[in-house]
Amino acid sequence: MDYFICEAGIGGVLDTTSIIQSKNVVLTNIGRDHQELLGYTDLEVLDQKIFVSNSIDNLFVGNLSDELIKVIENNYKHFNSKYFLNDFVDGKSKDFTSNQINYLLASLIVNFLISSSIRKIPLDFNKEFVEGRFEIINRNPLKILDGAHNIDGFIKTIEDYEKVYNSGDTHLYLGFKNGRNIENIISYLKPKKQYKLNFIEDNTFFNQQNPDKFIDFLKSENIDYKIVELSTFSSNKNPSILLGSLYLIGEYKKRITT
Repeated sequence: MDYFICEAGIGGVLDTTSIIQSKNVVLTNIGRDHQELLGYTDLEVLDQKIFVSNSIDNLFVGNLSDELIKVIENNYKHFNSKYFLNDFVDGKSKDFTSNQINYLLASLIVNFLISSSIRKIPLDFNKEFVEGRFEIINRNPLKILDGAHNIDGFIKTIEDYEKVYNSGDTHLYLGFKNGRNIENIISYLKPKKQYKLNFIEDNTFFNQQNPDKFIDFLKSENIDYKIVELSTFSSNKNPSILLGSLYLIGEYKKRITT
């Protein structure tokens, strides 16, 4: 075996993968999941992630803010070499979706591991067909699955969708697990009139938050919505995105394959 790729599940310091003490470490992004464990600021989360290994030969960094990049350059000394994606794509990383950025970052790393050299990354790839968590399961009509289950991930999914597709009315099918703050997601969507909100009916997937809990908020904000069966996502003839809990995505996949 030449290379072994291991993904940390939660952060880095507290994750069992930290026992490996990897020499090549990839930091793709900073999110806001598992905050009760990782911290409530980007700097706290960064500190948890970057110490997945205490002795790094090569640190590869994806699309982080300028502030976090400066922190990495100035505050951490436990790596020998560091490579920031933005330096190898002519500063154009903000033009790409999350999946496209991860594709470019992977290209950078593979080129380095194979040839031990770093060079500019070609940007002439077919951007529409780079998939990942933003999973396209049908193109006509467009159907997308995404396990965005917090506000940061949700905003990124919508932004990525709008970068690639210019669809008019798009139907969102939403389902979240208990404990998630749904009101901030609804507030984010309120001015975006092109999105039609459909909440998956209760008892569809494990640990689901009953949509009845935020009906009063929807009404107070004068937001149109429907509560629907999961099957309506498949039958809808409009561009549609199913997103929220990973339990919801898993339940959908289980139903279409059994």
